[in-house]
Amino acid sequence: MRRTAQAVLIGAATTVFSAHAIAQERGQLWKSYQPYPMGGRTATMGGAGVAFGKDSAMPLLNPAGLAQVDKHNITLSATIYNAHAIDSDGFFATGPINPIADPNDIEGPIEGLRSQSFDSFPASFVYSWPMGNEAGRAGHHVVSLSILVPRRAQIEYRGRFGVGLAGSRIEENISNSSTITGYYLGPSYAVQVSSKVRLGLAAMALYHDVFATNSLVQGTSIGGESIRSFATGTTEASSWGLVPVVGLQYEPTSNFHLGLSVAVQSLQMVGKYDQNISLDSSADIGLVLDGLASSTSERTNERLATTDFGVRTPTHITAGLGYQLQKVFAFAADVHYYTPIEYDEYSGVRVINDTSSGVGNSVIRLQERNRVRGEQVVNVNAGVEIFLSDMVALRAGGFTDFSPTPDIEVTQTAERVLDRKVDMFGGTLGFGFLFGPVDLTVGGAYVGGKGQIGALR
Repeated sequence: MRRTAQAVLIGAATTVFSAHAIAQERGQLWKSYQPYPMGGRTATMGGAGVAFGKDSAMPLLNPAGLAQVDKHNITLSATIYNAHAIDSDGFFATGPINPIADPNDIEGPIEGLRSQSFDSFPASFVYSWPMGNEAGRAGHHVVSLSILVPRRAQIEYRGRFGVGLAGSRIEENISNSSTITGYYLGPSYAVQVSSKVRLGLAAMALYHDVFATNSLVQGTSIGGESIRSFATGTTEASSWGLVPVVGLQYEPTSNFHLGLSVAVQSLQMVGKYDQNISLDSSADIGLVLDGLASSTSERTNERLATTDFGVRTPTHITAGLGYQLQKVFAFAADVHYYTPIEYDEYSGVRVINDTSSGVGNSVIRLQERNRVRGEQVVNVNAGVEIFLSDMVALRAGGFTDFSPTPDIEVTQTAERVLDRKVDMFGGTLGFGFLFGPVDLTVGGAYVGGKGQIGALR
């Protein structure tokens, strides 16, 4: 009976671990803060534009720039094609092998975790109404209405692990698919205070939409015993918040520009979170020598549904400078500072319903909360614009995108499974085509980096 007991122990321990991993998988906290390149000119100049920008990136970057709009104006930008890829070698960590005493501490062939996804989506829409004096003169006012999608993550993970020793075998397949989108909607107001000073204010409603599916298939065999478990989970969540943004643009000379903007930490309004997990496991237990055999099966359903959910953004302070000669050359650089942030992403009661065969229903209620912490981050954006003719401008830039995620340590718990701490660097390149009041920009961005991802051990 000793070997049978060992088989049951491994199956039970790894099954619980699988369910816990799915329950704790997180994706709502943005792993970095830089948005997708927005606007036209700003997007292809590495995202820099706090000092003199005036396109559709301004409601979030610096609403004061909208005071430069001189006519009723519609500004659009869109991402036509977007590709993501993540490659993580050694996702399943190694350690001293002792599967009986500690089923989560396994050494064996290392398998990687791979992610690849493609999508397209609109990035920004801004409609502006100028009023009062003509642009450039004190008393020129602009009111704008914006719909912005600066952040979106559509990620799929696939990973496989297998190890065998002395007639035993453990195999595990993990997959995760998640789509997380942040929308900003709201009005902006900008005014030309004097010929050198512009001020702006935006009150943006922040809406986050989250959808994720997870699955983990696990099989363990020791001699004539086998344990199989299959866990699936879905998460649907949404939250509404409010982000006030204030900005300033100042021109000490006709060619030199300075800018400053502050986006206050988002104020949480309402939200909801609904996560469902289903866990099925079965075991064929027998002893080869005595011919005895039996089978058991277990089924557990879990649900956490709560209205106490919110995704928050930290206070964001940006300073920028720029230099431009009209229709000749321009340079811009911005420095962003994001304050530390810590909050409960959600809290509620997880209801676990055990419907195992031969046992009957048993219900367990566990109070649960997910604490999110982001460290302070400093990022830099810079770009140049060179006019090849009066109608065509070449634009290029670069930026950093450092992660606020705290350091990830190797652990045998599943609390930070699939957390990412990846510091990124990006570059942009594009062309601007100017036809009177129309500025058509076409370009692309490439972002790459290296870091860590929370793994199962």
